[in-house]
Amino acid sequence: MSLDKQCSDLLNSFKEQGVKSFNEMSIEEARLTSMGFVELQGIEEPVGKVIDTLIDSDNIKLPLRVYYPKSKGPHPVLLYFHGGGFIFGNIQLVDKIARCLCNLTGMAVVSVDYRKAPENPYPAALNDAQSSLNWIAAEGSKFDLDSKRIAVIGDSAGGNLATVLTQIARDHKGPHIFHQVLVYPVTDAKGVYSSRKEFGTGYLLETNDMHWFFKNYLGDSFDENNPHISPIKGNLVGLPSATIISAGYDPLRDEVESYAQALKGAGVDVNLIKNPTMIHGFIWMKGVVSHADKVFKMIADDLKSKLKEIS
Repeated sequence: MSLDKQCSDLLNSFKEQGVKSFNEMSIEEARLTSMGFVELQGIEEPVGKVIDTLIDSDNIKLPLRVYYPKSKGPHPVLLYFHGGGFIFGNIQLVDKIARCLCNLTGMAVVSVDYRKAPENPYPAALNDAQSSLNWIAAEGSKFDLDSKRIAVIGDSAGGNLATVLTQIARDHKGPHIFHQVLVYPVTDAKGVYSSRKEFGTGYLLETNDMHWFFKNYLGDSFDENNPHISPIKGNLVGLPSATIISAGYDPLRDEVESYAQALKGAGVDVNLIKNPTMIHGFIWMKGVVSHADKVFKMIADDLKSKLKEIS
């Protein structure tokens, strides 16, 4: 299928503005440029309330932002890890996304400002992901959160953290995660896939960007078979059900869909939602790419369905 016209127009606009590829930027340039996505995310939806808090993680204070629906608690929890190549992004960048998820799902959304590379390389971000999950289990009731109903969601690099966290939680026999939503997740650090070549340039995320992200996150040499880096290499049996979103014009498309198939092969209930006309990052573009709104609603429908199964 042809590239969505709204995505095409946006890519042309970036080109006319002279926006460089991320791998051509400095770390600070990438972080500053990424904040421009806020303007593409549409309106800032009101929610029931928002609370900022700090939790302990590796002897630092880790910022979390909790979004509450207008309904009465205790609320089921959607633990959110944003994308950004493990290098950029923060709570404010995805504030509109978290608000939208809160309203559509009726769940409390916990958005995690995990530490970024290269200042804080692997496994800092993953440790922060674990700390946030453990905090919900241990302290969530004090914040009107239902620690027995936790789902995780992440986009791109955040999708990597989300699904790795499900493997860790399974291996540690808790805290229990009832569902995972993975939006074009990074699943295979050094995999060879045709989509990385076919869509390697010109579609926002580039294959060279991925090399740059991994170099900053993991260093020059790393074990690509480590399931905490490449979750597709891990034991996938016994993981929570999954909603997986792929984009047709994304260099990560094939590894995303391969991960969905690998989960299915391990007996995991998977709903793979293919978006053949979309580019990587389209979830952050719901204000200018109308298709994104439909995908948010599909994600919410899956979460509501899974909540009914465990209630």
